[in-house]
Amino acid sequence: MSENNRAILNDMNPTAEKVKLGDMAVYAPVIFRKAITAAANSTALAAFTAPFAMRIVDIIVEATATVSGGTVTPKKGTTAMCTAIACAADKAVTHMSAGAVVAALELAAGDVVNLSTANAGDRGIVTFIGVRL
Repeated sequence: MSENNRAILNDMNPTAEKVKLGDMAVYAPVIFRKAITAAANSTALAAFTAPFAMRIVDIIVEATATVSGGTVTPKKGTTAMCTAIACAADKAVTHMSAGAVVAALELAAGDVVNLSTANAGDRGIVTFIGVRL
């Protein structure tokens, strides 16, 4: 969103001006969720396409199956965003915690984010939390 559009939203009526509606639209976090419901070990699963420039600040994996050694690797195209995230024990929740790749966590509008798993049976829900740039 441009500075001009943000100003228009902020000034469009007294309530919008009071709550700074344009600022909220620019600075609010963005959240994308993708369920892994089929094998993603040999062919990556598209999670989302960035609608605008953004930076991913956290990735959360909620395992929905138990698979020994299960992991999910989020990728900007084919480049890993971080070290593989555990997805081995049903109902376990694990955050991105190591190996962050700054260049892969920063997305331009149109960049595709993919998910790859270690095993054919790895299942889970992946949540991406980001901020606009």
